[in-house]
Amino acid sequence: MKKIKNVIISAAVCLCSVNCISAYAYSFTQEDINHSEIKPRLSFSEINIPIERAKENPEVTVSLTLSGAAEQYSTAEIWTSFDSRLSVRKNEATGENFFEKGYAFKNLSVTGGSSSYYDKAANAVRDLNGIRIIGADGENNGLDGVVFTTTVILPDDVKEGDVFPLKTIYMTRENSNNEYVNSTFTNAENNRAGQLMGEWLFTNGLDDGFIRITGDILCGDANLDGKVSISDAVRILQYVSNPEKYPLDGQAAVNADVYNTGDGVTARDAASVQKFDAGVINSLPE
Repeated sequence: MKKIKNVIISAAVCLCSVNCISAYAYSFTQEDINHSEIKPRLSFSEINIPIERAKENPEVTVSLTLSGAAEQYSTAEIWTSFDSRLSVRKNEATGENFFEKGYAFKNLSVTGGSSSYYDKAANAVRDLNGIRIIGADGENNGLDGVVFTTTVILPDDVKEGDVFPLKTIYMTRENSNNEYVNSTFTNAENNRAGQLMGEWLFTNGLDDGFIRITGDILCGDANLDGKVSISDAVRILQYVSNPEKYPLDGQAAVNADVYNTGDGVTARDAASVQKFDAGVINSLPE
């Protein structure tokens, strides 16, 4: 246990040597937070998976996406937590939970892995069963887009109707009982505006996600919300125009490939979804 504690603390000290922003110095009222000029959001995937597909392939790609803060931040420490029934794919080299950084952090130096920390009050290591990701740069080079993707594994006894929550957690030194644990999102100056932006994010801008097990495959449902609408056509076109910023993975990519002719997801698929939404056609594929 002592060895694990030292590893966690050493990692945090190493991070602080790279970027000395680790806590907010200002005190904010709720009115201050409500009037933040920058109001970013962190949103987890909302994924509906047919039970047949879940049984055939229990691995699911999930993403955390940032919006509303492009080129306004330089430093972020984000803690996430997944349903305890899910297993997170491991990094074979480190044993930590595996993730891939996304477009949002492409200009930042990134580290991270398992969302574990040492709770001094309880004298125990806490594991949130998620990803902790830290990105830092000397300038406000952080972007909007996917922060990270990772792969989770459904349990063997998965069944139709199961819902597995995906959450971003606001971690503080107080609720973690560890001075090296602190959710952070601020600008290069770490000034009042930057810290206020972070307070807004962690108190107002966290959108939980989920993996839901359903009965049927829904052709055209590119955003995995359980229905086919114009928003799916928009999602497909986003992917076609910039797949790095707006990736489509797993079941989303299967649903989006309406024609399934071997050419992948194209603008033609989006056009077909638009026709369906407008009532020009009655079913998909066209």
